[in-house]
Amino acid sequence: MEAIMMIDVLRWAEAETFVVSIEDTLEVKSSQNVILVADMLLDDALTKHSYDLIVLPPFADSRTLTNWVKSQIVSERPHGGTFPTQALLMRPHGLIKGKNATTFPKTCNAFLDSGELANRVLIDGCLITGTGLGTSLEFSLAIVRKLLGPKKVLELAKALFFLRPLGFHEFV
Repeated sequence: MEAIMMIDVLRWAEAETFVVSIEDTLEVKSSQNVILVADMLLDDALTKHSYDLIVLPPFADSRTLTNWVKSQIVSERPHGGTFPTQALLMRPHGLIKGKNATTFPKTCNAFLDSGELANRVLIDGCLITGTGLGTSLEFSLAIVRKLLGPKKVLELAKALFFLRPLGFHEFV
């Protein structure tokens, strides 16, 4: 659901959006057995495009993906993810070191160096994090905010009837 929300919101914002599979196939099965069809495989994505932002899938652990995100960090380009991405991929590989991040509240202190439990979504420089499924729309709008600015995110929020939810004012 998080992936569908992000893809849909980014495409509503008219941001060029690519869905990349880290599997051997374009068809990717979600945790609830929903089949998504990616636009390209990871190896193709690495050779064909440069990206303004990378959002990590929840249960991915791939050396290639980790190195891709590290290059994104070095280039000071946005990247992020929601729970459990921070706990399972980002923290173990040092991808959030020195940054404020948020994640699922019960695991925040266990997995993050600097957890911000009060925030459902948090942007710290180029890092965008969210607490999980229930914040998917807020997280998606935070991505739009980072890429396209506050005017675009407000325009989208109005179109989606998402005007004043908890924490929304923090990234508009």
